[in-house]
Parts: sequence; structure tokens; C-alpha cells
Amino acid sequence: MLFAAALMTVVVCAAAPAAHAGQRRQMIRTINNARAWTHHHRLRFSDSLARGAAAWARHLMQNQILGHASHVQGEIIEWHTGAQGEVRRTVTEWLNSPGHRHVMLGHFRRIGVGKAVGYFGDRRCTIWVVRFGD
Repeated sequence: MLFAAALMTVVVCAAAPAAHAGQRRQMIRTINNARAWTHHHRLRFSDSLARGAAAWARHLMQNQILGHASHVQGEIIEWHTGAQGEVRRTVTEWLNSPGHRHVMLGHFRRIGVGKAVGYFGDRRCTIWVVRFGD
């Protein structure tokens, strides 16, 4: 629990309200802050990973499915109701999930983030896709 409290302090300080593209940058900053707190190196932005992540997020929303792409080295996804990005909550949930934490804190060098907002069934929701690469 000490880890979670310290991490929330780091994450809260890193987050600020932002537009769609700003929220993607905020997600990268927040993940990098969590990685720094756990003594992992910072990830560099990758335009190609970001394009793939955004396309996959849109695909998931349009097809009303949740699942990982089979050809991706490292990927984490999250779905929640509402159109707000909820970056801090999302990163905290990933850190508290052993599988997601393993990927997020893995030995990667690059990161790309995608987000889709729309209707999943009859509920307004947000889907995040974060991809990691060497």
C-alpha cells in the first residue's frame, strides 16, 4: 500500500486536464513517472506505435469488441464508461494488475498511445490502447 500511496502522489502531480491529444501526452507522462518511481528508464514517443494504437482503439470501438492485437510485442488496453480520459485512474489500475504492470514496466524503449471515445453498446465510453516497443 505504501507503493500505491507514493505512486498516486507522483501521478496526481503529473496529471492535468487536457484535450484528446493532450490526454495521450498526459498518459505517456504518467506512465513515465510511474516507471521513474520504480527505477525504470523513460520511454520515448513513437509515432508508428501511436498510429497503430489509435487505429486499434478505433477498431475496438467500431466493432464493439475488446481484445489485444496478436502481432504486437507489448500492449495494454483499458475500457471505461464516460468520455473522460481518466488517465490517473487508468494507470493506477494497470499498476495494480500484475499482467498489465509487467508490460507497462517492461524492458521497452518506445511508447505509443491511442484513444477512442464513442458508444460501446448503448454506453458512452473510452478505450485506451498503449503499445510498447524496442
